[in-house]
Amino acid sequence: MDTSASLAYPIHAAQPRSVKISIVTTGGHCSRSLLECLESVQSQTHRHLEHIVIDSSRMGSLGGRQLAQYAERVTLVRGLRGESHFGAWNRGIAHASGEVLAFLNADDLLEGPEVLDRVAQAFEDPWLAAVYGNVKHVQQDDPHLVVRHQRPGPFSTAKLAWGWAPPTSALFVRRHWYQRIGGFSRHFTAAADYDATLRLFAHRFFKSEYLDEPLVRQRIAPWRPAHLGQTLNRPVEELRALRKARLGGLPAVVWKNLSKVGLYL
Repeated sequence: MDTSASLAYPIHAAQPRSVKISIVTTGGHCSRSLLECLESVQSQTHRHLEHIVIDSSRMGSLGGRQLAQYAERVTLVRGLRGESHFGAWNRGIAHASGEVLAFLNADDLLEGPEVLDRVAQAFEDPWLAAVYGNVKHVQQDDPHLVVRHQRPGPFSTAKLAWGWAPPTSALFVRRHWYQRIGGFSRHFTAAADYDATLRLFAHRFFKSEYLDEPLVRQRIAPWRPAHLGQTLNRPVEELRALRKARLGGLPAVVWKNLSKVGLYL
């Protein structure tokens, strides 16, 4: 899905307490964590939802019998060989039917069974484009052990220009807004999520609501030497995204990365 596409989508009003939420899940290095992710979605008290799982070669270790119990409740979409993480997200956008979209990696868990109910209640405001909240970062092998908290706080244009961004894992956006911006840009390999966030939140009609509560438990993946290239490339792409959105420059990238220390206290 190319960001250069010029698409026009009307703004549709949400029906009270009936908003359908689509959760898109990618990843799956560990079959156990994927099953825990599936269970956290399927245990939600908000039943007007769909869970789309993008199947890739990395999920090959997940036994068919284990996934069979979710066959009627999960939409399995086959990914392309060599497809990027963000390319898989775009595939999820194309297959989603919910009015609201969220991206939950296979290692992540929703924080309790009533998370989607609270999100759906916020979306009763028909002009609301996005809802986001806090994230608990937990140990890879023990999701009950919280290592740090991420609290992005309320949105402001000034904060956006200085590198602020809500955590993608706890961000719920009306689907037509992702369609409107053409999804996640294929021109970014490490920071396509940040680029999309800038293009969304910089729009003058993009109204968001901050829920000051944890919505997601996100496992901290161990760093590997293979991640070095992406780690070094991300700030370069963040600078490109800021300049493209005409929202600051190098000082914002520096502040964005330094301010993470404060966000995780």
